[in-house]
Order: sequence, then C-alpha cells, then structure tokens
Amino acid sequence: MEQGSPFLTGLVDGLDRLVAAGQGILVAVSGGADSMAMLNGLAEIGRQSLSGRIAVAHLNHGLRGDESDEDARFVEETCSALGVECLVERLVPGSLDVDSRGSLEETARKARYEFLARAAKSLNLSLILTAHHQQDQTETLVFNILRGTGLRGLAGIPAYRELVPGVWVIRPMLKLSQATIRDFVCHRGILFREDSSNATSQFTRNQIRQVLKSMPYEVSCSLGAGLQALSDQAGQTMSVIDELSVRILDNSIREESEAYVQLDCRALTVWPEPCIRHALIFLWARKRWPRQQMNAAQWMRLSAAALTGQPRRWTFPGGITSCVRRRLLTLQRERASSPE
Repeated sequence: MEQGSPFLTGLVDGLDRLVAAGQGILVAVSGGADSMAMLNGLAEIGRQSLSGRIAVAHLNHGLRGDESDEDARFVEETCSALGVECLVERLVPGSLDVDSRGSLEETARKARYEFLARAAKSLNLSLILTAHHQQDQTETLVFNILRGTGLRGLAGIPAYRELVPGVWVIRPMLKLSQATIRDFVCHRGILFREDSSNATSQFTRNQIRQVLKSMPYEVSCSLGAGLQALSDQAGQTMSVIDELSVRILDNSIREESEAYVQLDCRALTVWPEPCIRHALIFLWARKRWPRQQMNAAQWMRLSAAALTGQPRRWTFPGGITSCVRRRLLTLQRERASSPE
C-alpha cells in the first residue's frame, strides 16, 4: 500500500473495524467512480493484507438502455483484468417501471439489495461491501429530514446492518470524503463510468445533491460535519432505545410465532408511550415486516391502543392486523408480502 494515501488509509481503517481477518467479501460495483475506487483499492491492499476471497456483484437495472449494458460490460472487463470473480444480473427492461408505483428510485434500490442478497447467498459470502461515503450520508440525512423522519432516520446510513439472515452490508468508506475518493481515482488513473441519470432532477436525491454542490465549499463541509455529529448522537441514542425495547418486549410478549405476536397491554402500560412506540417499531424490524410503509400517525395509533388496552382493531400496510381484546394486543401478518 502506498504510504500517505488518505484513501487507502481510510479504506483499511474501515475494513479493520468491520471485516474479520480472512473473511470473504462481495463487493457491490456499479462502475461509477466511488465503487471503482473501492474495487481498485481492495485489489491494491489485498496483495498485502486481505487474505479472504473477493467477488464482485453488479446489477444492470436496464433503465438506461445501451448505457446500462455498457456499464455491465465495463465492470466485467475490469474484474477480468483484476482477476476477480464477477456476478452480473440484468433485469427485464421496464420491470422496475411496472413495480415502482411512483417511486422508481426506491424500487431500484430495493431491487439492488435483493440482488446483492441473492448473490451473496449463491457465492456463500456473508459480507457485502458498498461504496457509500460522507457525501452520501449528508444527502441521506437531508432526504430523511425532508420526508419527516423520526430519530431512527436521523442516524442515517449505518456502517453495517443485516440485510437478510446471515448476510450483512458493510460500508468501510462511510467516513471518507468524496474529494478524497476522487483524488485517489485521479492519481491512479482509474477508469469509471458516469451515470447520466445523476445529472437529472427526476429523483429527489439528485435535487438534494445539486443543491449541496451549489453551496460554497466551506458551507457544504460545515453542513456535512454538523449532520454527521447529529447522526452519531442519534445512532447512539437509538442503540440505547433498542436495548430498552428488547426489555419491554421480553416482559410483555406472551405468545409469538413467525407471523403472530401477542403482547400483554398491562405489562406495556408501565412504560411511557414513546417507549412503547419504539418497542413496536423495533418489533416490526425484528420480524422483517414492512416498517417503511408505516407513517407516524399509524405508529401513534398502535401505541395508543396498546397503552389504553381498549378493544380496537386496525389494519396496517403489508397485511398486518392488530386487535386489542381482554387487554391483549395481537399482531398478525395475514398474507405473505415481499420483505422490506
């Protein structure tokens, strides 16, 4: 590894925090500058410190016609030159438009992570690396604030999270600035592909990115640093709340199966309403029910029903029904639905 390379130093630090020695990794590579920097950086440091297997996964969304196909070929050719195993999947053109229901950006993201989970399972790898960095964190926090996020959304992009049982997504570049990444790409002469859709205003995230780029550099850096500090505080607070949520659920759950939970409202009422609400959100996430489809009013309605214990029945997104009867809150998933 080249001495004094801020990018490689930051990448190694991130890997040391998140990857055990000798552990195999699946690298998500779009062909853009960030993921190509990560791939080439891994190849460079791998000669000295990485002993685990490295493979690459690329999803061709088919949204940009020939341009998308060229991106896939570019990734395959790069992996071939580096001697890295590469798995590419191409979606049927137009399939995302049919499924998007007005949110093509979110549908594409969901399809990408579903593909990465399948790829990791098929290659028998438990870690997926993505190239998210500081700028992505800033954009995500602004995006979450604009759509009215709660405390959990203020935590932003986590450094690691379980995607599906046994498969984790990790982000070793999350503390690296975009300038550091681009300097590495330029210095090494690393080739990459430009996604033309990033220049459009079709997606909310692109609009946020354009506003941030229009700011003076000092203001943008100050905003990023402030939001990162807020994110760190929110993440630490949510860790404490999650631990409390486990205690609340352990003391209140009377029966539970894969699609069914019964909670004792009397055990819940010893806690303040916000704690009950967070425990129910934590339960949703633990059971992999469609949490993002729930809004603040629905969470408040559910926690209020648990707190009062009065007979009520509600239906929530994803086929989840709730029923309060004899001071027992029953939650049940009535039909199969795609995981969040």
